Amino acid sequence: MLKRTIILVITLFLHCHQALSWPIPDSGQTKCYNNSKEISCPQPGEDFYGQDGNYIINPPSYTKLDEKGNPLPDDAPSWVMIKDNVTGLIWEKKTQDDSISDKYNRYTWSEAKYDFIETLNRNKFGGASDWRLPTIYELGSIVNLNSGYLIPNDKYFYNTISNIYWSSTTCFGFQCAGACTINFKSSIFGNCECRSYSYYAYAVRGGDYLDYHNHQRFNNNNDGTITDIETGLMWQIESKKTAYFSWFSALEYCEELSLAGYSDWRLPNREELRSIVDYSKKAPAVFTMFKDNTFSDFYWSSSTDFNSIRAWGIDYYSGDTEMNDKSDWRFTEYCARAVRGGQRHTLNQLEILLPIQGVLLYPGNKIVITWDTKELIGNVKILLSTNGGKSFSSIVDKTENDGEYEWIVPEVSSVNCVLKIEPVNESDKGNSQGLFSIYSPPAVFKGHVLDISTNANISNVIVSINGQTTQTNSSGYYEIEIAQPGSYSITFSKNGYLSDSLKNINLKSGDNIADVVMIQFGSLSGNIFDVWGNAIKDVNVTVSDKTVKTDNQGKYNIEELIPGRITITFSHPECYSVTIDNIEIQSGQCTTLNYNLSKAGLLNMATLYLSGSEVNDDYKERILVNGAAPFTFSLAYGHLPPDLSLNPQTGTISGKLKILGAYTFYIGVSDATDSYAEREFTINVVDRLTISIQALPRGTKNQDYFENILATGGTPPYTFTLKSGALPTNLQLSKTGKLSGQPTKTGSYQATIQVTDSEKRTRENTFTIQIVDPLIIQTSRLNDGIINTQYNQTLSASGGYGDFIWSVYSGTLPHTLSIDNPTQQLIGKPEQSAYKTIVLSVKDADGRIAYKDLILHIVPPLTIPMSMLPNALKNELYSEAIPIQGGIGSFTYSCEGLPPDLTIDPTTGIISGKSIIGGYNNVEIQVTDSTWPTNQNISMKTGIRTTSMLTILTNAVLPRTKQGEPVSIDPLRVSGVS
Repeated sequence: MLKRTIILVITLFLHCHQALSWPIPDSGQTKCYNNSKEISCPQPGEDFYGQDGNYIINPPSYTKLDEKGNPLPDDAPSWVMIKDNVTGLIWEKKTQDDSISDKYNRYTWSEAKYDFIETLNRNKFGGASDWRLPTIYELGSIVNLNSGYLIPNDKYFYNTISNIYWSSTTCFGFQCAGACTINFKSSIFGNCECRSYSYYAYAVRGGDYLDYHNHQRFNNNNDGTITDIETGLMWQIESKKTAYFSWFSALEYCEELSLAGYSDWRLPNREELRSIVDYSKKAPAVFTMFKDNTFSDFYWSSSTDFNSIRAWGIDYYSGDTEMNDKSDWRFTEYCARAVRGGQRHTLNQLEILLPIQGVLLYPGNKIVITWDTKELIGNVKILLSTNGGKSFSSIVDKTENDGEYEWIVPEVSSVNCVLKIEPVNESDKGNSQGLFSIYSPPAVFKGHVLDISTNANISNVIVSINGQTTQTNSSGYYEIEIAQPGSYSITFSKNGYLSDSLKNINLKSGDNIADVVMIQFGSLSGNIFDVWGNAIKDVNVTVSDKTVKTDNQGKYNIEELIPGRITITFSHPECYSVTIDNIEIQSGQCTTLNYNLSKAGLLNMATLYLSGSEVNDDYKERILVNGAAPFTFSLAYGHLPPDLSLNPQTGTISGKLKILGAYTFYIGVSDATDSYAEREFTINVVDRLTISIQALPRGTKNQDYFENILATGGTPPYTFTLKSGALPTNLQLSKTGKLSGQPTKTGSYQATIQVTDSEKRTRENTFTIQIVDPLIIQTSRLNDGIINTQYNQTLSASGGYGDFIWSVYSGTLPHTLSIDNPTQQLIGKPEQSAYKTIVLSVKDADGRIAYKDLILHIVPPLTIPMSMLPNALKNELYSEAIPIQGGIGSFTYSCEGLPPDLTIDPTTGIISGKSIIGGYNNVEIQVTDSTWPTNQNISMKTGIRTTSMLTILTNAVLPRTKQGEPVSIDPLRVSGVS
């Protein structure tokens, strides 16, 4: 039967514990305006409150990268790429050196999308080959509204031209095929331009791609709101349209809106408003879920243009980003739609770092909630809401404000989750992050089906899985949602193509992407004649298990043949039977083969083709004939390959092949009846068949493995098989030499792989494939450091292979601390206080990289800045706090030798009580802080004196005297403290 021919060309990409898109970066606008000028940012309740400058959400953050993608200091004078820390996207930096990245290079859309991008990928710019032209949404994410133009932050995106840049997003042109653009100079944003025009282009790669056209992106909450699961924003469904709607009244309307139990609505900034534009649609140009409640008119955003009298908005007729005068309500009805969600950034509130807005968390998985503590002292409580923030339940009532808390995601299902962290004693300094999702999504199996020969998309392929069936569309795309993740077999079938199944594919929650190729059948047809040209009917034509007969005109046709080299046999009772090898059948094409059969007894050459061979091989091939022996063979025309000769009695061609090439010649033969026949032959001398790679790279457990095994020489196409040994568990070898899958077990595996060319030559290589554990940073927390004290932190990682190299991926270390890779330690002597989040990276010998966010806390030494406790008065209340400098709270206090009835509070350090016995007490104070992992301890010996209150004992009346006369009195007698 037919063997497996569907080949995975892209391994299944499975989203494991969490699915990441990215939150919408802030517009960068931090200033505030009224209708005509800049103003101080208003407070809640004041006019013009609710504009872009009041809400700093996901503020822009960038890191400079070198030519290998390594992070550089923020003040680095030169860099090659820029990483957007909000979206994860990596951008090419423009230059002025006539290179492919030169800022003056202009392209048509096709040149930008293909030539420009392919050059970067071919040259592995920045060490990567997955560069692409950004979507209009990605390109818009770097726009900076805090400058006079839309130009990105020039501290990082230096050399950006103030002009039009292409995106990969296509659109409706007026009289041409169009693509969306951004003009970094003018207000023209998202304009549809003819693809034949020449504009500038940026390249981008990486990031957690935000799939704006994901059919599961929007959730109707059935309360007048829609949640955008990808961006973590909740939208008002009904949009407001009033005949006299100014920018000011739009701000006021959204701020005062109470809808679905929420009162924190606001007017969206420009980038948020643009996130629901669908550039493939018109009138209105919005995603389907918003269509029935969106007018094809201008909608206000909260963002002001650099010209203060105008504000940005979206014309939802076309999707264009435009500006209008803020008070221009006289002739046009302007609209507003409210939004909520995102974490506001302020100076004195905690900042939640993980989870991020828009993230999908899977129930039962473990994550580390992280936050910027803002150096607030004391404990915090962490709460979770699954109803968008209407109510909260406790995750933990009290935990140290150290910036990390390990959390098992609960078994809930909601797309409207909000996380809140509050200091226990200062709830007004807390913050909340949302919206994000917690649920186990269905498994979505999707991808494209392509023709293996032409690489063209195949439409109308029937894709079946678990009783569900769909068909590929005109782009060859298919998508099936499986409610219950698990192991399934998937079948692809279409008339004219070889059908087969993918067996035991493990589909996980979320997207499972598989692009597959299918082989289109070929066919063979022709006519059979005798040597005089007369058609012969009823000739049996046999290929493999298929046999047909010629019709009255000698014609035959065989359908559904697998592409490749075949053997065909012609047989008839009155004729010599002939078998012909190496007939090539091509995918989707009909091969024609006509043949003249000889009647039995007539001279006939039975050999139609001579096999080729490899250079330096010994060659021996006999030409077979039918007729009256003996036979005499001769070289009728042309030349045999050098060093080959023809035996005239046996018809054997033999010798040693020394020179590559295709040699064509004619061989003649005569028999005992003096009949003569001749035929053209070709011998192909090819390079030796060789598997061209000598070793296979190591793989990582539960991570995608993809490697092409290549061959050279012989006669293509090649077929690869596992001859002996074993591949790592869950790796598959395709016939085309693609080794792919997700290995599920570690270990060292030996596999002998064989390649076979189209003429059945074979070669083999034995490979060792090692699978290692994923590279993981095991260091869960950095030691707290003390100023002017030696700092030593051992950095620990597991998995991977070989030696580790550590570096700081994001953030900066204090200048006196550094990573010593030979000892795998963070060492130095810090000179000043610090509290910062740094991202450590570790790279193994194979280039695997792992990252981890860690908090570095450097504090002054713990000291008690006093020498003596204040005196206590007998029988009087005493209260004195032990002063502390340095260290890390919370503190623990103890005291030995206090007077009776005086005690110290171990948490506040306050000595209090009422001493009833006078005298002097020697006291030893001990204070312990929370420095991790070793607490700072300080001990001080001091004393406290208890005395009676000062009392005058003399009971006398001063004598009367005249003015100016001396007075003499006895000394006063007193008791109490001296």
